[in-house]
Amino acid sequence: MNQAWEDKFSIWASAPSTTQQEKAEHAETAVLDAITAGRSLKARSVRIVPQGSYRNRTNVRLESDVDLGVVSSDTFFFDLPAGMSAQDFGISVPATYEYSTFKNDVEQALVDYFGRETSDAVEVCRRFPELAAAGRLAFRMDTPGGRYCEGLDLARSYEILENNAPQSIRGYRTEAELRYLVGTGVTAAALWRLRQVLDEAGFPNAKIVASSGFGPEKCRMMAAADAPIDVIGTGSYLPEIWSETYATADIIAYDGEPMVKAGREFLLRSKR
Repeated sequence: MNQAWEDKFSIWASAPSTTQQEKAEHAETAVLDAITAGRSLKARSVRIVPQGSYRNRTNVRLESDVDLGVVSSDTFFFDLPAGMSAQDFGISVPATYEYSTFKNDVEQALVDYFGRETSDAVEVCRRFPELAAAGRLAFRMDTPGGRYCEGLDLARSYEILENNAPQSIRGYRTEAELRYLVGTGVTAAALWRLRQVLDEAGFPNAKIVASSGFGPEKCRMMAAADAPIDVIGTGSYLPEIWSETYATADIIAYDGEPMVKAGREFLLRSKR
């Protein structure tokens, strides 16, 4: 065996230093924070389990990884004795929380927490340059409120707005308004950052979809900062005052045939 590898294996076999152990434990804590912050996992019974050499406190080196398992006790696999059925043990089949759903929830939680909103957007554009150039790619900004968008912190957020929308921060702002402008999550600064990264990478036609808590106040701050938004998602928003709810919808076709209820004929005329 190559002497270099023998030396490396010898080092890996020894216990980690205090600094290395602290970094590994920090990684474990970060994964736990990501999982517990996951919107679909908050109500689940989930724990983090160290595995492999990390659990044994060996091979924890700066160039090595940290093996962690994410375990849910809400669902389990079983192997029954011959002649016995799941019903004999009071086991519900199929499970109400499937393994595939759990895997997807864990992936989404990790993506949300350790997100690469801007980097991933650019990578997708580079994979589909024709669609990006035609304006047929749109990227949803949905950064969780527990962290800043990739590449941002408070100081950097102020800098982004100073360069792109100085009028939004030159004057008194309430704490709530500043949260929408330069705070964590989906902010005016985060949207400007995504737009900046896409433009600098050569994809000015890629669209941005902003989501997460877009009520009237947040929309007002986005307008104040001229945030580069193409579409706003407001699926969970409900007005506090029901009289302010004006949205309606009309069916204008059945199986492709134009048709409306009496009194809505003007909708058909507007389509001609």
